Amino acid sequence: MTQFNLHNHGLLFIAFPAWQMPFGGHQQICHSKVISRLPFIHLLPNPVYKALLKRGGESERCIGELLSIKKTQMPIGPFEQLLHQAALTIVDRTLFFINPHYETKFGLKPRKLSALIEKMPYIRNFCTTSCFYLLRQKEVRE
Repeated sequence: MTQFNLHNHGLLFIAFPAWQMPFGGHQQICHSKVISRLPFIHLLPNPVYKALLKRGGESERCIGELLSIKKTQMPIGPFEQLLHQAALTIVDRTLFFINPHYETKFGLKPRKLSALIEKMPYIRNFCTTSCFYLLRQKEVRE
């Protein structure tokens, strides 16, 4: 893991879509109006996913990009483990049921994930459309 240092008491902001959410595979980049709107297809086994994309008329370039995204999948739990390994502390974490950028994109008001669902990791992963983290480097005691 790459080590880095935040300047003084600097903060780091990271936002990403949870892998298992309906469009965590970024399939909305597809040219097919049907394929681009199908939720959870990125969770299909690779051969089935690739065949579906080909059948939908997607270019080899698009298919390659989507398979690359699939290979780098990042659920919430493993992401937080990486933060711990990188000596980063979560100062603030907000999980969204309706991603804030969906307001501009689809006219939907942002909604935070309910506290109850947030406590159920497996279900949380499928209901979180965006994760916002504010991080600080852990202080090293010498």
